[in-house]
Formats: sequence, structure tokens, C-alpha cells
Amino acid sequence: MHQIARHIVLLIILVSLGGCASWGWGEAKQTATRLDDNTKQRIHTWFLNSPLDVPRLGRLDEVANFVRHQGFTNTDFVGSTNVEKIANEIRDIRRRDRNAKFVLVGWSGASLYCWDIADLVARDGIVIDRIIYLDSEWLVKRLQERPHPRNVRRVLCLYREGHDAPTTLPNAQRITVPTTQHMAVAKNPETVRLVVQELVNLGYGL
Repeated sequence: MHQIARHIVLLIILVSLGGCASWGWGEAKQTATRLDDNTKQRIHTWFLNSPLDVPRLGRLDEVANFVRHQGFTNTDFVGSTNVEKIANEIRDIRRRDRNAKFVLVGWSGASLYCWDIADLVARDGIVIDRIIYLDSEWLVKRLQERPHPRNVRRVLCLYREGHDAPTTLPNAQRITVPTTQHMAVAKNPETVRLVVQELVNLGYGL
């Protein structure tokens, strides 16, 4: 019991310290101002949480909320992912707006959800403009089984120190986030900055 109690206390401390990361999100906020609101509203982003992070200790929901408050109003946090539902949302948006942009952000095991959603909408000829993979261990095995969806324009892999991203992903950029902790990757200030920068770049057509 004492060992369990120690683990609980340590987890609370780590999560509390992680909250300090939001203090460093100012640079991301400044980056977001470079894009006008009309363009921001054409970018539709889904933040897909790890299915193992039921208590949301990774705080991806806070990151999604932050991005939404920077003017990217079509930003959703998905705690329990239904890939068919999101694929249908993307199809509906494409029917209404031929210029809409689509971004999927998958943390850990949710990376496979991003992959599956891209596969589903590929059948309709829909391009996913960005997939951002956050510190996923699941991609290597999937890549051994089948190729990455070809309808993904660009992939950004943000991985912690000592945990290398797959090297065989097409159209991918790999960046190391300055933390050694898996649970700290999503809310890391550098992660938030890079995600916002990616959305701004997309808005500019880069």
C-alpha cells in the first residue's frame, strides 16, 4: 500500500509540474497572430487523445482548448475516438467547403486513429493536409504491415528525447521535443509552438 501511495503522490507532482508548461505557451500565442481569422476558420483540426489516457493526464485537451482560443475555432478534442464519425465529419465539411483544410493530431496510440481516418477519406479523394504524430510507439509495427496513407500531404513527428520517430514515413519531418517523459510531450511548450506553427504554415499554403 505504501508503494502505491508513493506512486500516486509522484504522479500528482508530475502532473502539477506539467501545468507550468502552459506558462511557456506565449510564443505559440504570438505565432498564431500571424494568420487572419478567416483563414484560421478554414482549418479544421482534431486532437485525438490516447485511448490509454482516460484521466487525460497528458493534457491534450488543454492544448486543443488553447489552439481553439487562438482563433482556430474549428478545433475539436476527441477523448474517445470513433474513426468513422470523424471521417464522416470530414466528408461533410468537404462538401460544404472545397477550400477547407484538415489536420489530425494523434497522441500515442491515437496515432493509429489518424492513420485510419486518412485511409477512410482517401476513398473519397479527400486529402488530409497534415497529420501530427505525438510520441507514438505504434507506428513502426503498422508501417511493417502496410504503407502509410498516400493522401496525407505532410507528416510532422514530435517525439521525446531518446525515442526516435519512424524513418520510413513519407513526406515527414521529425523533431525532438525537449523532454524525456512520454506524458509531458503533448503539453510541452515546444510541442504547442510547433503545432501552432504548422497550422499557420498551412494557412499560408506552405
